Amino acid sequence: MNVNCYILSREKLFEKMKPNSICIIWAKKECIRNGDVTYSYRQDSDALYLTGVNAPWYILILHKDENAQCTSLLFSDELSEKEKIWGSIRGTWEEYGRISWINQIYPFLEWEDYCKQLQNKNTIYYIQEELKDQIQWEIEAERIISFDSILSELRTIKNHYEIEAIRHAIHITWEAYSYIKKNLQPWMKEYEIEAMIAYIFRKNQATEAFPSIVASWEKSCILHYTQHTRTLQKNDWILIDFWAEYHGYSADITRSFSVWQELDRYREIHAAVSDIKNYAETLLKPGINISHWNNQVKDFAFTVCKKLWLPINKYTPLSNPYFPHSIGHFLWLDTHDVGNRSDALQEDMIVTCEPGIYIPEEWIGIRIEDDILITKNGYENLSKTLIK
Repeated sequence: MNVNCYILSREKLFEKMKPNSICIIWAKKECIRNGDVTYSYRQDSDALYLTGVNAPWYILILHKDENAQCTSLLFSDELSEKEKIWGSIRGTWEEYGRISWINQIYPFLEWEDYCKQLQNKNTIYYIQEELKDQIQWEIEAERIISFDSILSELRTIKNHYEIEAIRHAIHITWEAYSYIKKNLQPWMKEYEIEAMIAYIFRKNQATEAFPSIVASWEKSCILHYTQHTRTLQKNDWILIDFWAEYHGYSADITRSFSVWQELDRYREIHAAVSDIKNYAETLLKPGINISHWNNQVKDFAFTVCKKLWLPINKYTPLSNPYFPHSIGHFLWLDTHDVGNRSDALQEDMIVTCEPGIYIPEEWIGIRIEDDILITKNGYENLSKTLIK
């Protein structure tokens, strides 16, 4: 990942800070699975956004002095001899500096002395709520301000490097989809398809941003189905919702297709979902908000669903079970990323467009999802190369 990405992120946050202030961000801690084994580590998205360092046990300090001069510091211990022998997900100061482009790194022993300077700061910003409790005992409460909403607002607008990272995550997801289409056979287990996804992701130095959904036949009506135990049959259809995460940046794509032989009813519903999605995309541009967009598309979807002879009428809200979720969400470091659905979309925001129709009584669930970049005058479908 280009270091300019993290430099730009910090600069955006510095612009929001008052003179003679600091902002404190803690890296996420490891989580024990059992014994001395930890879960696979993923950094807190705010810390990742500002440093790119995907490792626990460091503190990021953003300092803006009285003259508006800005400095970034990290507090983190060097690797111990035990960590060097047994291995650690933490890195060296040299690695942290190379990734984040922060060259002022100090051991944790100096953190307590640094905290004494907080008394002289007009404003102390924090992101994590638990950090507030740690600093409030020695600082007046009115000087301690949450920066969570400000940082969330900044994260919704992507810079060039972030957009390119998401393009790459989408490309990796596309490669996994192509691999599945080439190797898919009846009588496979759903978990074999899940394994194909994991293989392609790891081969490209990516991970799953969220557990993949591989749902065939009646399981396709379960929105977040992850058991993956069913055996595919010749006349089955399958819904795959998968998302490569590359350097923390996530794709989010869904495709629905027949395993072998496509039935007429399935083709009809798939065409209906495609029509809804095409209509939804035409509405995307700066100025519209996700809540209003969702309502407009659902009005159109109601008309489409009536043509499918579903038991709905104008007095029946188009929700469960046929159209149970919203049309899309913000996308970025988190698959369901931060952002206010009532705020107007702006250039360089990224959202998903993912209509779906689910008919449990017919065992058919179809969703089509793409990742959409809001441009100056409209939108760009970043994942349009994946055959629907």
